[in-house]
Amino acid sequence: MSVIAMKVKTAADVEDSKNLRVYDFEWGGVELTIVANRTNVYKVGDIVAVAQVGTKLGDLDNPGSIFEITQRKVFGIESFGMALGDIGTTPLGTKLGDSALVAFKVMNVESEPHINNQGQFQSDKYPTTPPDCVPLKVTDTDAQDLLWEYASRRSNIDKDFCKNLQKRLLEVGYQPPQINFEE
Repeated sequence: MSVIAMKVKTAADVEDSKNLRVYDFEWGGVELTIVANRTNVYKVGDIVAVAQVGTKLGDLDNPGSIFEITQRKVFGIESFGMALGDIGTTPLGTKLGDSALVAFKVMNVESEPHINNQGQFQSDKYPTTPPDCVPLKVTDTDAQDLLWEYASRRSNIDKDFCKNLQKRLLEVGYQPPQINFEE
């Protein structure tokens, strides 16, 4: 599968959750429901990079970090992918790649102002951060959901990483979402 530019058709808070939202994305007759954290909040009409079920994500320079997007039930809602970020005016249906890089690597999308001359992401707020890397702090409340989810997805690859990162997030006061995984 791949990462596709899709439009937000509906957006709503997930009932009984302060950390999650549910979106319906559409393009070319295809609709996907995705439950997402509040790291990025999208509104109806936004064009978003969507990783479909089966897409592999992670840091391609570190093969041990790559994971596959799977269908999941969160708070009783079936989720069929992962929203990766607003991509501005990218045409609907644009295939953005067979893989995308989340947390450490990011996609090169022309509508983004933080792309350097080599086509790499470069933070203007953290210029000492290496290109294609994103600085995240466990104390940043906007990043905590993403870090928790990233640790969870890596648990089958590196249990100590998962345990240690989640422990530290709890120590700084993060309250993880209560996820109901039903068979």
